[in-house]
Amino acid sequence: MKVFSSTFDAAGHDAPTAHRNPHVAWSDVPEGTRSLVLAAVDVGIPAESDDLDRPGRAGPADVPRQEFDHWVLVDIDPAMGEIAAGALGRSGPGGPCPPRNDGLVHRCVFLLYATDLERVPLGGGFTAADVLEAIDGHVLDEASFTGHYSLAPSLA
Repeated sequence: MKVFSSTFDAAGHDAPTAHRNPHVAWSDVPEGTRSLVLAAVDVGIPAESDDLDRPGRAGPADVPRQEFDHWVLVDIDPAMGEIAAGALGRSGPGGPCPPRNDGLVHRCVFLLYATDLERVPLGGGFTAADVLEAIDGHVLDEASFTGHYSLAPSLA
């Protein structure tokens, strides 16, 4: 199974705009796939810093980092083949949008899972961890890609 984003350039860099989702497309979905799960996880969000997103301050590169789930989508029809850039809207799951003055380039990992489930057995609000637990034993294949991005002018 393959997954890619046309929002990222050949070097894997992105310049997110308006905090909207990037274009994501997939192909070669395995036989028996009934639904897809797509997650976007930033693997280097600062765990804490009083300087982040504050005008006139530089975000330190040496603060502790943590994972941050930008979004997780479930019950995607595999026949769709793609989700267009911005299709989820501003009120829906947004795209990568790190602090504008963070001292490091961010890495967002997009994870796509083909499942044999028609619907992920979760209701209401859920986290990526909840979804991964719910699809355990039902994943037929998975694919991923990583984009590198920053909004900090000093890192552009």
